[in-house]
Amino acid sequence: MNTNQIICPACGASDSESTKLKIKPSGRSETVYCKCHNCKSFFNPSSNNIIDEIGHTISTAWGGEETGKKLSFYKRLMYDSILNLLSIYSPPPASLMDVGCSYAGFITQADKRGYKVYGTDILPTAVDFSKSLGFDVIQASTVVDANFNSPVFDVITVLDANYYFNNQPLELKIILNKLAHNGILAMRVVDKSWFYSMGIFISKFLPRIGRRIAEKSVNDHLFSMPVSSLLKLLNQQDLKFYMLHPKVPCTVKTRLYL
Repeated sequence: MNTNQIICPACGASDSESTKLKIKPSGRSETVYCKCHNCKSFFNPSSNNIIDEIGHTISTAWGGEETGKKLSFYKRLMYDSILNLLSIYSPPPASLMDVGCSYAGFITQADKRGYKVYGTDILPTAVDFSKSLGFDVIQASTVVDANFNSPVFDVITVLDANYYFNNQPLELKIILNKLAHNGILAMRVVDKSWFYSMGIFISKFLPRIGRRIAEKSVNDHLFSMPVSSLLKLLNQQDLKFYMLHPKVPCTVKTRLYL
């Protein structure tokens, strides 16, 4: 497979190679993932057609209307823990935009805290449901389309959503442009690239088991990026960051929570 012109969606680099392991990511077509030499991410080289992506997302537990609503309610304790951190550095009534808000789980909890909330999502059903609750939510597959009356936001959250970006560097650049001075970017990310590497290694001896491990590691994500590479990418965009837990203070002007 010629991957010379393939662009890594995680970092934007074009220097990549096939991992030589054909897998079938959850709910997607069988493909050979590529490895980026620049950021060490594994990624699906197939283009992300918006119509196909909507159809795929609807078929998942978090994208189905009834199961999505239940999952949003189930995750409220996680949302509360995130809001506990955010409220220390950017308390209500700060403005907050959630990228990939799904069925309004996080923005519902943020609204209860007193934040002025906004959201975007790819699914029409999720957007309609969120609007029925009175929230200002826009259907969008990219942050470029997130055109609200508010030009900038005190807080922007990207929770379990960045690995669906077709062009993560561009999306992050747009997100940072939408942050107010001293604003906060909060991200919840998943790094299973090490698990995929394990699958490749095991496949040399036990092909079926190695393939299964690789499929489990990527789930349905378009890429799996090491956290260290994500931090490097953010640092290149002049974003100062901290990896936080409740015991670590944050004193920089622009902040990232992981």
